[in-house]
Amino acid sequence: MLTPEELKQRRASLIKELRELDNQIQQAERTLKGLKKATIKNRFKQLLGGLLKLMIWLSFFLARTAFFYYFLHSVIRWSLFALLGAIWLACGSDFLYIEGRDWVQEKWSLCQRRRSLRKQRRSK
Repeated sequence: MLTPEELKQRRASLIKELRELDNQIQQAERTLKGLKKATIKNRFKQLLGGLLKLMIWLSFFLARTAFFYYFLHSVIRWSLFALLGAIWLACGSDFLYIEGRDWVQEKWSLCQRRRSLRKQRRSK
């Protein structure tokens, strides 16, 4: 059996350990709260960035649609068909741009080859 003095010392050491554990728990809670804030802030930034990209893409899409509608409306009498054609062109304008660029580059390289062949023939 423990003496009353030993029990008091044991009680004091247990109280000290409890205070240390309580301090560690409070510190962990503060750290967790900070991590939650940082996580929420990062998620909000990602969401805001995605929303901004969507708005930019949508504005370019609407601008392209309006551009094509302006030209198609003078050719096509029915506004609905002109609008559908403008939307179709606006959706496919990236494809048309890439294909057009490739075609121009191909024609340009053919012209360059012809010029170089002409220069070679003249120099002979």
